[in-house]
Amino acid sequence: MVLASQLLSDVAFALEIGDEKIISTIVLCALLGAFYAALSIAVAGSLGRPGLVLSIGLGLALIGYLVAALLPLSDVLAPWRQVSPWEWALGGDPLVNAAEPWRYVALTSPAVILTVVGIAAFARRGPCGYPEARHARLRSYFAGRKATWIWIATPGGGSKPRTSLVL
Repeated sequence: MVLASQLLSDVAFALEIGDEKIISTIVLCALLGAFYAALSIAVAGSLGRPGLVLSIGLGLALIGYLVAALLPLSDVLAPWRQVSPWEWALGGDPLVNAAEPWRYVALTSPAVILTVVGIAAFARRGPCGYPEARHARLRSYFAGRKATWIWIATPGGGSKPRTSLVL
């Protein structure tokens, strides 16, 4: 869609941006998104708390953008912009200059590693969503205890009752 709109804009407004530079920019932006998605997967696998996952993922994306956008304004802080994934993706101005191959690798490698870490963390979780060690502690705690599951109507007359464990 972005490529099609750019090609139409080239004709309508006499812009001359090479197709390879547009495609390169689109790919780098997609890899930037994949990096932050992989970071969120790793956090989700490790912590398992949706609010925290969203906060960390969006917060780090915002901080990364601010680092890439604002640190170059200061001569002292300008070298630190290199720590931002936004700088890795768009720092070389890929619509004007051809993107260097290291930019693709710098975004792809951590994305793959973080995804593997997140998947491994999810695999360690027990059926209750807790890490397996905590699940084993819960199982041993409830072993030998007389427990009864009861159905409690959802407040407001909802259609889906919830269950509670009564000891």
